[in-house]
Amino acid sequence: MNINIKEIKAIPIESFLQAQGFSIKKNTTYSLWFASPFRNEKTPSFKVNLKLNTWYDFGDGEGGDIIKLAMLLWNENFKETIHKLSAKIFPKLEFVKKKVEHEFVVKKTVANVQNQALLSYLEQRGICPTKIDGLLGEIYYLSNDKHYFGLAFKNDKGGYEIRNKYFKGCTGNKYFTTIQKGYDSITVFEGFMDMLSMICKERLQSDILVLNSCSNAVKILPTLNDYKKAYLMLDNDTTGNNTTAFLATQTSIPTVDLRYLFKGYNDVNEWHCSDTRQKAYK
Repeated sequence: MNINIKEIKAIPIESFLQAQGFSIKKNTTYSLWFASPFRNEKTPSFKVNLKLNTWYDFGDGEGGDIIKLAMLLWNENFKETIHKLSAKIFPKLEFVKKKVEHEFVVKKTVANVQNQALLSYLEQRGICPTKIDGLLGEIYYLSNDKHYFGLAFKNDKGGYEIRNKYFKGCTGNKYFTTIQKGYDSITVFEGFMDMLSMICKERLQSDILVLNSCSNAVKILPTLNDYKKAYLMLDNDTTGNNTTAFLATQTSIPTVDLRYLFKGYNDVNEWHCSDTRQKAYK
């Protein structure tokens, strides 16, 4: 595959950030402001220059182009980053005379999943609702004055990962989720669908941590170091490889890479769905 660095550097940073789950907080004629993707903050301090297509994080005093940003967010080297950027499509977003997408306005949350459309979506993903009571709920919200609903998975900062058949996003602070059961070991998943899939397959004898984004890998280190052992079940892709290696080298506890369990599948949910379909046909 031929890689054109000039074309990669032309990928709009705002499109890239939104594809990673970060939303625009405010805009001016030539710039957009985000909450920093590297920490939690209420006042946005991460500026994207639309004319130069560069970024600057006022909190860290660091900035650069999209390649540097992607390397930091994905925890990957230059070669891996440009290959990944060249393989992805980040459509140009027009902001001139266009209103910035509204923040989600949460109208209601429900502790367990009852909505039939969401139950059907869970069934498509191989998730049994009776096995995940208390772990997943529903959220009803407004965005751009329109009503929406989805599955709601709460993180440790009070934000929600939102999923339905047509949408994947989040509201509030992007952060990880811990589920504490009193064990001295912890199992780390990349997304909550993977965690729910594993719970449907077997009872986990450990506490649980869901990253909700691999960009949270640095943030979870203090939590992991409170345990005696960490089991890692991240995705079987470049990001999963690098995050697994990062956690294995940066934690002060032993880590066990369990991805051999679903070798040949991208993630736990894909493995679980395949296994579920096979059982259905027996």
